[in-house]
Amino acid sequence: MKELSPVRDKSHAFALFLTRVIKRMQENRRETVLSKECLIAGARIGLEIEEASVRNNQKNVIMHLSSATKYARESQYWLRLLRDMTYIDKEDADKLIADSYELSHLLTLIIKDATEAD
Repeated sequence: MKELSPVRDKSHAFALFLTRVIKRMQENRRETVLSKECLIAGARIGLEIEEASVRNNQKNVIMHLSSATKYARESQYWLRLLRDMTYIDKEDADKLIADSYELSHLLTLIIKDATEAD
């Protein structure tokens, strides 16, 4: 299985930037419902990767990485919605969306590698 450190680092950086963007948006726009959903999904990516990194059972690792991929896709949805409603800056949203696509792609490659190793 591929090393999880790079994707762990990317998910951590993603969550930090997302948290800053959401905090700024909540202070400026006073929107809390959609932004909270987005923040939960974005933070869960890293949480699921952390869980996968401590599992020694291949099936559990794949399950957690699949969940991380699901949350990456979910965060893309919330980010597009918040961007299109002009709650967050287009530039910040586009960067976060691109980062979440990259995370999703990397996770998919790791899952594929892990399933082929079985």
